[in-house]
Amino acid sequence: MNDTIYLDNKDSITRTMQDITMTFAGKRKVISTSALNGGIRTDLKAAFNHCDKDPKSGQCDMHGATYREHLAYAAKQLGYDAATVTGLSTAAMMKYADVRKASFGGYTVTVVVTGGVYSNGRRAGETATMWEQDEVYHVLEGEGRTSGTVNLMVHINAHLSDGALATVMMVATEAKTATIRDLQIKSCYSKELSSGSGTDGIIVVSDEESEIYLTAAGTDTKLGECVARAVTQALREQLVMQEQYIRGELKIKEVRWG
Repeated sequence: MNDTIYLDNKDSITRTMQDITMTFAGKRKVISTSALNGGIRTDLKAAFNHCDKDPKSGQCDMHGATYREHLAYAAKQLGYDAATVTGLSTAAMMKYADVRKASFGGYTVTVVVTGGVYSNGRRAGETATMWEQDEVYHVLEGEGRTSGTVNLMVHINAHLSDGALATVMMVATEAKTATIRDLQIKSCYSKELSSGSGTDGIIVVSDEESEIYLTAAGTDTKLGECVARAVTQALREQLVMQEQYIRGELKIKEVRWG
């Protein structure tokens, strides 16, 4: 499987069995929660979402002493210098990733979503089970560790200010939580409703070469509406499919790309 979507600004989004990669055709401003080149960057060539699960063994293996080193390994497997990309990882299968678009005023928001929350859903503020020291994660004694991740990749072919870029991340997260709560998905750690999973990640990309410059992205704005609508549509589809997959009711082999 090797499918590619070409966007209006000549960027591309390619899906393989193990990865979804956004490749940039020019200068892009990126904000990412990744351990690999996270934060706001303007010097990156691509962003990716990597499936950690080995297709043969079904195991999620760690490559490197830290999560950052693991992501750097994934970047090198994709043919990139790790210093030039940012990325997320998940146990979710790329063939079920969902893509949605929303447009207004000459720009388009493209959202790619993988994963779910049924095995690791939690409400923000609940007692955590992990802690970090020197980039190494530890599970508290007596606690289990389950997988479950919602990864969002948001591409906007407009030039966003730093504040607008951060606001897109906020709005996408609001849309994620609203969708999960609309579906009444409970936390795996309490009787409360989930707000997400314990390992969610997000990457937002804007085009610094675009003539369209935007400084606001809240839910009062059309940009915020486009982001929230695309995230909601894509995530709802992912969560429904994940539940069907868990129950053994999923009939499709893969989700149509683009």
